[in-house]
Amino acid sequence: LIAGQVAISTAFIIMAAASMRAVTAEVLHDPGFDLQHLAVGSVSLRPLHGDTARAHRVIEALGAAAHAQPGFESVALTAGLPMGPSGFQQVAQVSSTDQATADRSLVIVIPAEPGIFRTLGVPILRGRAFDYHDTAATHPVIVTSELAARQLFGTTDVVGRQMSYQGPSDTTPTTVDVIGVARDTDTQRFFSLSQFRPYGSVYVPLAQHDSLGVMIVGRTAGDPAPMARTFAG
Repeated sequence: LIAGQVAISTAFIIMAAASMRAVTAEVLHDPGFDLQHLAVGSVSLRPLHGDTARAHRVIEALGAAAHAQPGFESVALTAGLPMGPSGFQQVAQVSSTDQATADRSLVIVIPAEPGIFRTLGVPILRGRAFDYHDTAATHPVIVTSELAARQLFGTTDVVGRQMSYQGPSDTTPTTVDVIGVARDTDTQRFFSLSQFRPYGSVYVPLAQHDSLGVMIVGRTAGDPAPMARTFAG
């Protein structure tokens, strides 16, 4: 009986040690963006489903209120986050219009305001980020991650190329211009079977994308907890 108890206890100690190593490795792992000093609040727009004009007005009002809050180094509205709630992450079909590499691929779509890159700490490696001149009235643009660019074109030198993008609520694909390449983040680590099929990500202007929910993301210089509570107001 004692020998059996020792054996079982030893097995549990080994499993606990392995779990601690895995947790330590995950904590020390670089996710590709800066997690420190981030405050996040989410808003559901589902009650406004079908009323696109009113939803856009609500998003504009939320953005204005968030940007007016003191204490933030940077603020952005987004309908997706690399490590956010899965309900706000969307998978869309994207294909290259380059006939030589017209393979289709699943990617994580992150519709956001231009400040998302500065707020998350995701640098633009090639080209440019979208800005407030990229609106619903202008030609659609997109920023790809390194992985998405390689999956679609076989290279990260993709600025100036075009892609066929179809969002989750779109009935037909839209041709978009690739204007930039952002550093990879670990979006694929939070999806089932991710170890077998990693996902790239693409960023699109929130103004060119209809969403049923948005998140307010703010970067602070100090403790983000008090600032997160201001999002309720």
